[in-house]
Amino acid sequence: MAYELQMKRIYEESAPTDGRRILVDRLWPRGMKKERAALSEWAKEVTPSPELRKLSDERLASLGERIQTRQNEIVVRRVRDMKTKARNEYYNGNFSAAESVLTQAKALWAMTNIDEDEEITSLLALVGTALSLQAGRVLSPSAPLYPEMSQLLSIARQYFNEGQNLLKKGDTDAGKALLAQALQKIEELQLVYPRNRSASLLTLRIRQVLDPSGFASLFAERIEMAKANYKTPDKRQSAYTDLLDLYEIDPSYPGLAALIYETEIDLGIRRRPQDREAIARAASLTKQAQSVADSAGRDEVKLRAALSLVNEAISLDPNNNAALLLKDRIQIAIGGETLIVLSSEDEAKYQKAITALQSNDIVTANALVEELLQKPSNKNSSKIIDLQKKIRALL
Repeated sequence: MAYELQMKRIYEESAPTDGRRILVDRLWPRGMKKERAALSEWAKEVTPSPELRKLSDERLASLGERIQTRQNEIVVRRVRDMKTKARNEYYNGNFSAAESVLTQAKALWAMTNIDEDEEITSLLALVGTALSLQAGRVLSPSAPLYPEMSQLLSIARQYFNEGQNLLKKGDTDAGKALLAQALQKIEELQLVYPRNRSASLLTLRIRQVLDPSGFASLFAERIEMAKANYKTPDKRQSAYTDLLDLYEIDPSYPGLAALIYETEIDLGIRRRPQDREAIARAASLTKQAQSVADSAGRDEVKLRAALSLVNEAISLDPNNNAALLLKDRIQIAIGGETLIVLSSEDEAKYQKAITALQSNDIVTANALVEELLQKPSNKNSSKIIDLQKKIRALL
């Protein structure tokens, strides 16, 4: 006679269609009452012996370590390609594209590593600064209050053109009145978008038309004001965009192009020129890191010390290929930290925690997870940590 074999977790509710229910487990499941289990038989004798469980756990751990090492190696190399691509996009002015690539790299890195990658963190900070500099500079159809703001800008331009024409015809009072109205419309726009490029440029052109003889002094004052504001952290971005707008009005102004160049280097949106001392220091740090890594073997403390040295070298000289290659080698040697293979006993506890959570028994689920995390070998398990986050969100 043929029998149909079905497998079911003990914590799932029994059903009339289950047929003969046989528990195959050496230990009675925690919190399970015999009445609820509704067993026909408890077949302890067919379960793996403690010796077989131990051997199985050892082999699983060994297999898990090999899988973890290989997957982390793939992640490290893919992330390196993504960081290189993001850096190129950034220095080509494609800040949104760079941010997208870095966000993907960060997510991929987290698949096998607990700690953040310093290069990704540093590049994301640079991209964030660059994107914030662009914010509000140009009105796009998707921008908040776009219809109202674009209308204000359009009216201001119309008043400027009409006022300028009236001044040329000798109608000074009417011309100045229209230019004053244009400035008023611009001020309304700048309440919402204070760093809008078109509004700023139009303001400068109106000032130039209203006072041609005094504009040179005003221009110089604006440059000095921008230089002073740049020294204040919360005014640095607006100071930089002010310099850009002034440059569009008079690109030949003495020292202005050089000032913008230095500012962009300081903000990180332009490549810093090669510094011999920094290059030499980076090379020295890379050599030290190489020495530490070569002597480390599988000593994680030494490997992380080497990683710290090479990260410092890269911060000084991002183009140091020897440092980049060494960093990847060290990170591969450290191995992934999140791909932990649980022992059969711990896997059973993990599954019980999931069942408890699904049954809304949050206290039991939390206790099981805390118990699992007491083991040093489990502390970086991504699936246990994720489950802990879900539980804590409900506590």
